[in-house]
Amino acid sequence: MTSSHTLQPELESCRVGLGRALAHVPEVSCCAFTDACDGPAFAESTGPSDHEWLTARIAFLGPFDGMVEVTLSESTARDLCAAMLGATDAFDVAESAGLDFAGEFANMVCGSWLTEMFGQAAFDLAPPMTERWVSPNVEGDLYLRINDAPVRARLRLVGAMSGGQI
Repeated sequence: MTSSHTLQPELESCRVGLGRALAHVPEVSCCAFTDACDGPAFAESTGPSDHEWLTARIAFLGPFDGMVEVTLSESTARDLCAAMLGATDAFDVAESAGLDFAGEFANMVCGSWLTEMFGQAAFDLAPPMTERWVSPNVEGDLYLRINDAPVRARLRLVGAMSGGQI
């Protein structure tokens, strides 16, 4: 039986490309500043707080399959949403918009990454699945600060050279 997976992406180059997309999307779409962050700094920033965290997952199918997951605070999602919509501040954006924007943000990051890395290859993206957390899982592949707020991303590939799910 032959596999429908025709591309065999290398995991580390995929992570590097996803990192570029994770920085590019908020810079271009939300006029945000991005800066490198690491796992310990992310974990330190996610301690007890008065805001919730959002994790959005986008599954994709194509020459290889996988999932991109992005975690950010709800206040960061609302701030980015306000900037993208041209609102004066996050209070001008409905409270529910943060949850919706987290899903759209993950969708934009995933789409940007797939386009940059794999050009004209066709991928189907599933609708985003977004969840709220009091304290997020701090394990990830990539960490970034967007307007000084920590953001985490994870990449899982199926049918890649790694031999399976990551």
